[in-house]
Amino acid sequence: MNILRNILKAMKNEIIRLSKDRKVFIVLIIAPSLLLSIYGLEFSPHTIDGVKTIVVDKDNSSLSRKIIDGFRNSDKFELAYFIDDENSINEYFCGEKAEAAVVIPKDFMKDVLNKKASQVLIIANGNNMIMGNAILMGALEIIQTYSVGTSMKLLGAQGVSSETAKHIAMPIEYSTRIWYNPTFNYSAYLTIGIMALIIQQVCMMFIANSFILNKETIGPRLLSLREAFYKIVGIVIVHFTINFINLILCIQILIRVFKMPFRGNMFNLIWFAAIFILVIIAYGILLSLICRKDVEATQYSIFFAVPSFLLSGYTWPRFMMIPPIKALSSIFPVTYFADPMRRIFLMGADISYFKFQIIVLSSIAVVFLPLAMFIYLLKASYFSKKYNIPLGEEKSV
Repeated sequence: MNILRNILKAMKNEIIRLSKDRKVFIVLIIAPSLLLSIYGLEFSPHTIDGVKTIVVDKDNSSLSRKIIDGFRNSDKFELAYFIDDENSINEYFCGEKAEAAVVIPKDFMKDVLNKKASQVLIIANGNNMIMGNAILMGALEIIQTYSVGTSMKLLGAQGVSSETAKHIAMPIEYSTRIWYNPTFNYSAYLTIGIMALIIQQVCMMFIANSFILNKETIGPRLLSLREAFYKIVGIVIVHFTINFINLILCIQILIRVFKMPFRGNMFNLIWFAAIFILVIIAYGILLSLICRKDVEATQYSIFFAVPSFLLSGYTWPRFMMIPPIKALSSIFPVTYFADPMRRIFLMGADISYFKFQIIVLSSIAVVFLPLAMFIYLLKASYFSKKYNIPLGEEKSV
């Protein structure tokens, strides 16, 4: 009985301890159900539909139009662009204007009727494996559906009897090309995004912890506002430098150790990453303002990490998210950096394709970094007024 009584007493004390810390208690009770609900809503469309697709029809025949109609009538594809030159497909892919392409060769119908080798080419952007697989499966379904039946109709139009057409009709052949990640390499698919997430979490957690620990300067020895400002700037510069170096080292490890293909411009990627780090520092300072202890900051930064990656569009495309979840994903800095960085790595995309992401990150850095520093200074001023101590004087403890 004593054992049971002691266990019950320990349970009671733990419940009381947790209930006193309301922030931790709320996270502990609500977080699992909340996160599961968010992810369930994110994947609620179940399948990827409406993939923006480029059409290159070099044949312009009744058969090619039939195949194009098959893609048009499919929910999985949205025929967004009709172009004449397949060499410009890369530009559309890099600019995120399209993720798939259908190329029908010249004399396609003529070759099919004459039983000559002629194939419909399906090009999928392999930058995102989930998207690439959805494109290939959807295209295969359409080609197979229209294949023999369409050939039989065409033969019938040529005066061939239906029974004869049934025996001589040839299935429409097709070939596939996976651009940028042709082997669907999981390392290339995930590792780049994980690197961005690691930098985000390390930077946010340690900048928040540093500001929380430096609140001691607002305690026993209050600094002047000018001294407090210098201290804040010094902390920011140190953490920016450390994380900037870390990011460059991580990029080099990916390229040189793990042989990750890099087809973009390194200088452009580095200054893009610098903006991303400044934004994370701003978020870290804001996190320090709502946390009393560095343990809290660590817990909240981990809580921040899980949804930020899954909602960033790095794995599940953002255009398939329902509006509330898509709006929620907009608050995470990694949303504007992880996938563009992968596109720079694997696709060699130019930085000019990511003007929107750069503008958003730059705007956050310009607004939130000074704002976070200003609020931190206000807390110092508030503390001094609370204890009726002029800034710069000693406070006895």
